[in-house]
Amino acid sequence: MLTTPTDTGEGTYTHRFFRVSRSAEELLAAREAIAGWARLTYGWMGRTPDYKGSFLATLGGNPRFYAPFEHNALHWYKKAQERVLFLNHAIINPPVDRNRPVHEVADVFVRVERETDAGIIVSGAKMVATGSAITNCNFVAYYGALPIQKEEFAVVFFVPFLRS
Repeated sequence: MLTTPTDTGEGTYTHRFFRVSRSAEELLAAREAIAGWARLTYGWMGRTPDYKGSFLATLGGNPRFYAPFEHNALHWYKKAQERVLFLNHAIINPPVDRNRPVHEVADVFVRVERETDAGIIVSGAKMVATGSAITNCNFVAYYGALPIQKEEFAVVFFVPFLRS
C-alpha cells in the first residue's frame, strides 16, 4: 500500500514516505511503498516525489532539532505531507574554484544579503539537480567539504515555485 493517513489532523492520506515512521513496522511499510512506486513505473521515473519525502518527514520527526526554527520545520512537514510535494534540491556550489573557502568566492555563491520581517533576501547561485522543471519547490542548502566561516553563507531555505 502506497498511502497512509496523515498525522496532521486533516484526515487526509499521504504517501508513506512523507510521514514520520515511528515504529519498525511503519518504517518497513514506507520502504515497501517506495519499492511499489518503483515497480509501478518500472524504475523509469528516476527521482520521484518520494525522493525528498524522507527528508521532509524528518522535519516532523524531531522539530526541536531545528530550533529556533521548529515552527518552520513543522509548517513544511505538514505542507509536504498533505500535498505530497515534489521537491528538488540545489546544494552544490557552481564549479568556480573549489579549493577556496565559500566566503572567498562571495560574488558567486548563495548568501544572505539582509533579513527583513518578511524573511531573508538572498543572492548568488547553486546548481539545480534533476527534476527542477516539474517540481513544486526547491530546497537550497550548503553542501561541501570546507566548513562555512561566515554566517551569511550558512543558510538553508525552501523556494516554492509559483504556478498560475
